[in-house]
Amino acid sequence: MQQKARVYRAYGLQRPLNAWQVLVVAFHIANAVVFYLAASLKFDLVHFLIYTTFCTVAIAAWFYTSLVDAALPPSGVEKLCCVPFYCFKKAQLKKRYCAVTRKSVPGMDHYCRWMNTAIGSRNYVGFFTVISSSTILFIHQGVFSIVSFVTINFSEPGSVSSTNTVLLNVCSVILFLGALGGISSHGVLLLFHCYLIKKQFGTYDFLIERSKQKRKRAQGSRGQIDKKESGSNGGTVVNKNNKVQDSQNDKSTRGTEAETEEEKAMVQNA
Repeated sequence: MQQKARVYRAYGLQRPLNAWQVLVVAFHIANAVVFYLAASLKFDLVHFLIYTTFCTVAIAAWFYTSLVDAALPPSGVEKLCCVPFYCFKKAQLKKRYCAVTRKSVPGMDHYCRWMNTAIGSRNYVGFFTVISSSTILFIHQGVFSIVSFVTINFSEPGSVSSTNTVLLNVCSVILFLGALGGISSHGVLLLFHCYLIKKQFGTYDFLIERSKQKRKRAQGSRGQIDKKESGSNGGTVVNKNNKVQDSQNDKSTRGTEAETEEEKAMVQNA
């Protein structure tokens, strides 16, 4: 059975798309459709404008991040744009190979499966803008859903028709659940990358450091277990260890003597 050859991915929207891309796009579209339906039923222009503003920023940043080739170094304008976000990070000085997209990326931070592209020094600003604007968007969506539900059912009952009331209640519940999902994904990711920026770490460096710490903890726990076992067994384990050590010393001595004899023979033959 032949394996599919991996394709060099110049940008995120290059075909074939993955399931994660389709899922996140469908999720955002569904939330936007429900929000604009609820806002139109309430004739709420303020929330409409706020949502549209952050939605436009998120979409523009998403397209930018997904359409640029991260393997190319950032231009002068891109460097100016990323000064307040990422370019001061030490991780930006490193160039790494992305096995998924099959290319070397300057300032390689991570591979984003939601955009199906590598995130590096050229498109990190776009990525950060997407997650930050989307987080604000979903927070606003959650607030809007709560305010709409409370207003319709408690503060101003009867302000809209009964049919619209039912529809608005359904929309409010859907928007609230969507906001929880969006905040739990985008918000956590935003906090994580803010932490990385503060620590001057890239995602790749963070994962390597965490792996090293796990190995150290595992070695420390194994050492404590060995000490407990040696203490519970008393002198028996010590004697066994001494015998093993003595046998190893004898082997090393014999090996050294053999090597010495071989060296002497080689010198004599030379």
